Amino acid sequence: MAELHHECGIVAIYHLPNRGLSRFLPHLPDTERKPEHAASLVPRLLQDVQNRGQLAAGMSSFNPQRHQLIVTHKDVGSVEQVFRLGNRTEMESLRTQLFGTAAIGHVRYATCGKEDASYAQPFERSHIEKTKWFSFCFNGQLANYSDLQQQLQSQPEFHLARETDTEIIMHSICREFAGSKRPTFVQLLKELAQEFDGAYNIAYVNAIG
Repeated sequence: MAELHHECGIVAIYHLPNRGLSRFLPHLPDTERKPEHAASLVPRLLQDVQNRGQLAAGMSSFNPQRHQLIVTHKDVGSVEQVFRLGNRTEMESLRTQLFGTAAIGHVRYATCGKEDASYAQPFERSHIEKTKWFSFCFNGQLANYSDLQQQLQSQPEFHLARETDTEIIMHSICREFAGSKRPTFVQLLKELAQEFDGAYNIAYVNAIG
């Protein structure tokens, strides 16, 4: 049997409205705990899947009380390095910036693409319309990546900035929201499943939460 390899890891957290707060939230008095503290658990969750990817780490959070509805932080390095877990002042500052009621996170093991920060996930796509403003992270590999890449690049006005299947997925999601189309997340995944060949997981959050 060939040696098994870990290839990326994803996590997600969501505070259910009108439900109690998790006992795993930061050590604060009950009166000070808030739903937007939920996103603070993501670095800890990513540490639990660090073995699945050590190249880069990142997260996106959604907070309806924040002007920037989705905030993404990512970089090359371990979870400890990217989220400044060794420096309490920097860690707390970053944690506050990333407060949110919903969040997704990713640790990267490169199966394709380069080893730089632009390939770190999640990938965020901002838009003035909240349903079209989203962030997602991906774990897996598209077997038909080359075919999808050629299809996109066969159109002269199209250009892929990165050599990674994650960017292919991002543009495919954007296409599903083109014009007046507003698919639900389930409908979106059904459409993508018709196009993508391979095994994968996707965590997704938009600016509606």
